[in-house]
Amino acid sequence: MRHDGGYSHQARERETEEDLLLRLDPLIRSVVVRFARDRASEDELVQACRIRLYEKREQCRHPEAVFGWAKTLCQRVCLTTVENERRARARFAADEDAVASAETSVPDPLAAIETDEMRLRVASAVARLPAEQRRLLMLRYWRGISAVDIARRLSLPVATVRTRLRRACIRLRRAREIVCYAPDLPSLWFR
Repeated sequence: MRHDGGYSHQARERETEEDLLLRLDPLIRSVVVRFARDRASEDELVQACRIRLYEKREQCRHPEAVFGWAKTLCQRVCLTTVENERRARARFAADEDAVASAETSVPDPLAAIETDEMRLRVASAVARLPAEQRRLLMLRYWRGISAVDIARRLSLPVATVRTRLRRACIRLRRAREIVCYAPDLPSLWFR
């Protein structure tokens, strides 16, 4: 190891690299300010640029072009970092949406119990109806056959089928099993 004036060659080289980084600091900050969201992200980007400049310092072929080279390298670091953050936010948002949709798709246990109870009550009330009314209700509301088609099948006038359906719905609505669930307006049952 050779000493010139108390400094080794490596110490002088390290000092010139530190001087270079100090001289480049205003340039680094001017580039980073355009990409940073806030003060914390600005400091992180400045540090990332300094590290990248130090790592790639051997690639600068012409010392007089160091400012242009440093500016380009800092812009690449900032663009890469900002793009990675954007992708991470998009993944996070997608995960949030997936969690939210999974939460909404999970059936409510109380709603399932209430639905099952309502099915039992309606089945009990329908079972207590006269056979003709039960048959008409099943054809119309269970199988979804229109009143006109039911009338054709049973060789009855359409008005008679509609009247009997109406009476069956009123009787069903008044059944003790479902009277507390029945709507106030019977017209809701006759669409």
